[in-house]
Amino acid sequence: MRGSSRGASVLGPGVLLLFLAVGCASPDAPRLRVVPADQTGSFTTWWSDKVVKEEGNYLHGKREGHVRAYHENGDLQFEGDFVEGVPEGELEFYDPTGRHERTEQWHDARLEGLQTRYDPDGGVLATTEYHRGNPHGEQREYDDQGRLVRQGFWTHGVESGAWRSYEPDGRLSLETWHFVSGGQPAGFVETTFGADGRVVQVIMGRRDGHERGWMTQWYENGRQSAAVAYVDGLQEGPDVSWNAEGVKVREGQLAQDLRQGTWSWWDDQGRLTRTAHYVDGVEVPQQDAAGG
Repeated sequence: MRGSSRGASVLGPGVLLLFLAVGCASPDAPRLRVVPADQTGSFTTWWSDKVVKEEGNYLHGKREGHVRAYHENGDLQFEGDFVEGVPEGELEFYDPTGRHERTEQWHDARLEGLQTRYDPDGGVLATTEYHRGNPHGEQREYDDQGRLVRQGFWTHGVESGAWRSYEPDGRLSLETWHFVSGGQPAGFVETTFGADGRVVQVIMGRRDGHERGWMTQWYENGRQSAAVAYVDGLQEGPDVSWNAEGVKVREGQLAQDLRQGTWSWWDDQGRLTRTAHYVDGVEVPQQDAAGG
């Protein structure tokens, strides 16, 4: 007791009151929501006084070292290492339900290496290679059974070469060849393979800011069934159809998806059966079309 009395007398009653005040106030002190600009060392910020927002190491207010961030419900949002405020190495991301969302690789403040996205059951949903912040290399996508459903390649953020899509049984359903010129998309050839053997092919080229080309369709016997011209995604130009024996059965012109001018139809023996004239997609009497 004497020792305690002497200690109290040395510290003085004012110091004791200060200690008591700090000790009583700290549990109820508001939690900081942001990292102080000059913070160096470990620190924790809060969504509320009971829910942590972020915890980790900081240098002059920037993330430095290992950091963990949380959603407002308290579940982990991401975790990884940082250098001067930007990610470095592997980062893991989670959605508010706790599902593992994706894994990323970072270097020099940019995505670098493999990014992996996960489905709700934890299986791999897609993998994409990155270089200097852009997709560059192979991308593979999977269904919830782990079967490959789409695969292709990127070149500095631009789809290039062949991209292929597959049905659950492994059948190729879509193949698109992308062409690149000067680092920019220059056109593509897209082929859709129907389960019944029919094929639809779209051939498009890009030039002077416009996209022009054709959509063609093919019967299972290899004969062409249709050809339609397109400009910037709209039907523009000839529209021709054939039957399975190669006989032309329809022909006309389109302008911005609307029939224009004279259209003709033939039967399967090639005999002309009907003609009609159109203005902006509306059929008009032949005398009106002739100016009568």
